[in-house]
Amino acid sequence: MRYFSLKPRLQKLFTSFKTASLMMWHGEERKNYGVIRHPVDSLGWKDFDKKHPHFASDFRNVRIGLASDGFNPYRNMNLSHSTWPVVIMIYHLPHDCV
Repeated sequence: MRYFSLKPRLQKLFTSFKTASLMMWHGEERKNYGVIRHPVDSLGWKDFDKKHPHFASDFRNVRIGLASDGFNPYRNMNLSHSTWPVVIMIYHLPHDCV
């Protein structure tokens, strides 16, 4: 199993001024158009902000989405080998940056 530590990778996003400003874009420069153009416009994001105001008050706090799904690459269910890819998406970046 390969393990990539998440914390140093997230910290590296804030070492550059350019990426740091992109990571805080959702709270500082975002314009509200009244439609969902980014996850920050969704009801789920706003509901989370209401439930956790201390977390939402600092724009540097990172929100990520995690997805995983197991599959058997050789289509032989008798094998003990399976692969579980994990995808992590950072929700803070602007839509034209992703």
